[in-house]
Amino acid sequence: MKLLDAVVLARDLPAQGLRAGDLGAIVEVYRPESFEVEFVTAFGQTGALVTLQAGDIRSHNAGPEGQAFQSGTQVADALSRKGSPEIPEEERR
Repeated sequence: MKLLDAVVLARDLPAQGLRAGDLGAIVEVYRPESFEVEFVTAFGQTGALVTLQAGDIRSHNAGPEGQAFQSGTQVADALSRKGSPEIPEEERR
């Protein structure tokens, strides 16, 4: 992940008022695994500015298991297969 990448929070941070799934942007990279991430409100104001480790966030373009999607079609395909009987139960989440 790099500066200005959009990211998704992987866990709740109640002290900052953030929940898993909130969207943010990397505004500073301290080392390869440590980032300052800004989360904004619907009105474009900073809601929280927190330092997070790589395990706390995932790329906005990554699927639930962390694989990157290349297009909207791939996202739709992945979502439609979640309940499909040909996908083994252990792969459905």
